Amino acid sequence: MKVVIYTNPNIKVQEIVVKIEDLNRQIKTEGHSFDIPCEWQKLTINLARKYISRITIDGIDIGMILNSGSQYNKNYTIWLHGDVGVLKQRIVECIEQDDLLRWMPLNSKYLLTESYNESAPDFVPAHIQRFFQRGEGPYWWNYNNNDSLPFRSVAIDFDKDTLLNSLDEDLTFIDKKFTKNANCKSLQASPQLPLTPVTQLTNAYLKKFLTALGYKSMLQIQYVEMSAKSFIDIHMDDFANVSGLMYVKGASQLYCVLKGDPSKFKMKFAKAGMIDVTKPTYINNNAFAHSLYYDGQDTRGALLIYGNT
Repeated sequence: MKVVIYTNPNIKVQEIVVKIEDLNRQIKTEGHSFDIPCEWQKLTINLARKYISRITIDGIDIGMILNSGSQYNKNYTIWLHGDVGVLKQRIVECIEQDDLLRWMPLNSKYLLTESYNESAPDFVPAHIQRFFQRGEGPYWWNYNNNDSLPFRSVAIDFDKDTLLNSLDEDLTFIDKKFTKNANCKSLQASPQLPLTPVTQLTNAYLKKFLTALGYKSMLQIQYVEMSAKSFIDIHMDDFANVSGLMYVKGASQLYCVLKGDPSKFKMKFAKAGMIDVTKPTYINNNAFAHSLYYDGQDTRGALLIYGNT
């Protein structure tokens, strides 16, 4: 489909440079007019938004969708799709109309995720490999709707080894549902009420860590290990029949890798794409189908936490 970028009269079209990235992260460079397939394409234009008057796809003006892009320094970036119907459906489902009627920074209200086609190693079953390979392009998530937010970042300083060694005093339930021979332990068998106040936990460093994160009481704390070259199939942690469901919904599970190489551990959410778990992150495994694998040579261990803040 033909894309044409129209600019203010004082901009010469010969000076327009457009970097186009597809879902395989392949990049090509074009001018103000070019063809794109009926797939998601990420365009970065060497102009500020104020100099771009409109964009058409196959002769159709995308209108207020022009305001779904972002600007960094003097470059303007926008996701487009060769099928205007697919483009419009995605935008209206993700971004409120009032936020598109004028040019405004969307990143203060929306989290933008970008789902690319990702590879997975050969030890992962073919259907999971295809799950990772199936990029879905951009999605915008309203920060005000925590139940649908895929993740939230968190900043905290802590010592991994000290935290790992602090768990045995409080995580006394041995959990076999993940991997029979793995070292998996929990505060309790399942995320059921009542909550356990942080002050009632035994280990001082664990209490310090949880308090620094703002936790007042805990629903569940789990430590889960994965062996080298292992995976977990596509699933959702819906916890539909537990009494602590209110504390499980949304981007509420703290995911913290304590053992192994976090760069070799990959987690993908449907729609939202890859989740960065190289540092502690609140994830929404309750609302998103997801899969994960560990391609390291050693054991990977992760701390999973639900609670009341």
